[in-house]
Amino acid sequence: MKKSIFNQKNICALLGVVMALMIVWSANAQGADLRVAELGTTEEGPRYIKKELRDELIVEDLELELEEELPSVTFINKEGDVVAVLYGNKSVLEETYKDRFSKSYHLTTSGIHEVYLIKK
Repeated sequence: MKKSIFNQKNICALLGVVMALMIVWSANAQGADLRVAELGTTEEGPRYIKKELRDELIVEDLELELEEELPSVTFINKEGDVVAVLYGNKSVLEETYKDRFSKSYHLTTSGIHEVYLIKK
């Protein structure tokens, strides 16, 4: 009887080595794609920027413009629901809404914004 090198053990070992090589090769290929996706690309090729520098660039582009007028007086009910929000000079608002101010408690002040609780 002639011995052959193609027995079950040798074929299984060869297939195991081939599978291991394919796993390593595909992992390297995916790792390169992940690095490119994480760092971004340009027309010239991948762009390699350190993470700290990338975060600083995002913060520099952020500009806040707060031009809208902040409310002067807010009236809330006993459940905490906002009933009315008034804008403008507080002395003018007190003249205009005397009955509302007389029927409410002053709760808190933050800068020019005052909050009142409406009595029932």
